Amino acid sequence: MLLLANDIVLRVVFSMKGNNYGDKKVKSEFDEILRETQDLLGMVNIADYLPWMGWFNKLNGVEARLDKNFRELDSFYDRAIQEHRECPTRTRTDEHGDLVDVLLRVQTDPNQDIALTDDQMKAVLTDMFIAGTDTSAATIFTCTWIDVATRQWQMQKMEW
Repeated sequence: MLLLANDIVLRVVFSMKGNNYGDKKVKSEFDEILRETQDLLGMVNIADYLPWMGWFNKLNGVEARLDKNFRELDSFYDRAIQEHRECPTRTRTDEHGDLVDVLLRVQTDPNQDIALTDDQMKAVLTDMFIAGTDTSAATIFTCTWIDVATRQWQMQKMEW
């Protein structure tokens, strides 16, 4: 279910059709990065409860995993933003562009009151993926299990 939610958000954010983000290798790379991000952000972190125990994350490898994961995510976003900037076939004036196109229009529009940086764009993209995929997948999973639990005959079929 998480992969389905990732696919939907990936199409909205990066317009997978017509560019190399429809490539299975790139998509699976991004799915893996995003899955690791969600695992790391969802795990119990002792430093969240006891800040003075932050050194423990260096010992158990969580800090190194976080650094590596966010470097990979940052690199992926840089490539996607750069591709949107360089691709001559993309029309940034089209109302039906993807989210990156919209953010680039805001960034380059001199009439805007805000100056959007690439880092801010990457933060918006990360928010879209984390909020749009993890919560959607969790909701679908929860609703499915509630439905199964309320129907005894389905529950009996699933028991092993």
